[in-house]
Amino acid sequence: MDKPRVDSERELEELRLRVQELKTLVERLQMTREALRDSEERYGMLFGKMLAGCALREIICDEDGKPVDYRFLEVNPSFERMFGLEQLEGRLGTELFPRLRDLSFDWLGVYGEVALEGIEANIEQYFEPTGRWYLISAYSPQEGQFATTCWDITDTKRTEERLRRKQKFLATVLDTVGALVMVLDKTGRIVRFNRASETLSGYSFGEVRDLCLWDVLITPKAVDQVRGYFGDNNLSSFPSRCETYLMTKSGEYRLVDWSNSFLFDDNGSIEFVVCSGTDITERRRINNALRESEARLRAFVNSLPDVSLILDEDGRCVEVLASEESLSKQDLYGWKGQLLHNVLSRKDADRFLELIHRTLKTNRAEMMEYSIVANGESHWLEARMSPVLNIAPDKRTVVCITRDITERKLAEEALQQREREFKALVENAPDVIARFDRDCRFL
Repeated sequence: MDKPRVDSERELEELRLRVQELKTLVERLQMTREALRDSEERYGMLFGKMLAGCALREIICDEDGKPVDYRFLEVNPSFERMFGLEQLEGRLGTELFPRLRDLSFDWLGVYGEVALEGIEANIEQYFEPTGRWYLISAYSPQEGQFATTCWDITDTKRTEERLRRKQKFLATVLDTVGALVMVLDKTGRIVRFNRASETLSGYSFGEVRDLCLWDVLITPKAVDQVRGYFGDNNLSSFPSRCETYLMTKSGEYRLVDWSNSFLFDDNGSIEFVVCSGTDITERRRINNALRESEARLRAFVNSLPDVSLILDEDGRCVEVLASEESLSKQDLYGWKGQLLHNVLSRKDADRFLELIHRTLKTNRAEMMEYSIVANGESHWLEARMSPVLNIAPDKRTVVCITRDITERKLAEEALQQREREFKALVENAPDVIARFDRDCRFL
């Protein structure tokens, strides 16, 4: 009688345990459901609040398995706002975008690969129906479907386009200007090299890009100095203006006058060095030749006793060339820039001006004599004029070679005086005066 009772109690205990397990399982299930509901709510809130546009779509293929359309399954509000659409669930892509199959970018082909082959795709593309640029990340959550996350990057693309245009404009300007323009980074590497630099150096930008300046363009004697500016972080001492030789690809040295400036980063540190230069090789050669020519001319002038004047048609003295020993040098140097009427008597100035005009009219040499006071003494000068190529702007000019003839004039005056004295003697003598030669022959 006791054994059935024991079995019943055991079964009852097992039943209570099973009920307890079931209760625990139900509680866990309830907690799981609540957690799932909370998760769905959080996901829904996140999905709805996301700034990025999200959409889940299924691909639609024709009988040959070629993607020809897609259907929206779920989208968030940001996607609708981004594309200017509403109530998209269940609608077809070709319904919303009739030209979807004819667009320049094969959207259906790419989305078909994602949905059918399970690949992932990152797309940065212009979408003609909306006239905007999008960055899209696409993947397949299950076969036949594809999920996309979209960002509208139109403003960024427009900014990039404006920046590209500015860079292109700047590059065009740099390539158009005749000056050499090089941009170096803080380590001395070449990051910009305009067309004028290419022409002078013989190197293309591609040949020197990212090379250190001293490895290609600096003469051996200057390498250590230039490298020191960059290697020792000593760019602040980099000269703002300098003349250096640039070594071309052919090994020729060209003298360049450089103007240098700095570009700074956000921290105020030097980031780039902008070097703008002008090839002054020919100018320096011409200047040296001119100095040598002037030195030879000065030596020639100093060897002559004459004084040379350049006079314009108005009687203004444009230039004075006189030797160091010229008696009249000091006084004549004061003539430069002066009108003849300011430095000569009216009579002599009028004669000078008349001679200038006659020389220019006849286009041949003319001559006159005049007197001046030099070093406190009176001097007679002989002026010989000839036409010369225009030296003064808009004025015809003559060159006037003046020679000091004071001694000759004094000798002439002395001779004339002796002749007068002899004539007076002859006329007033009471006796006959006759002239004979050495052989006593009557003259």
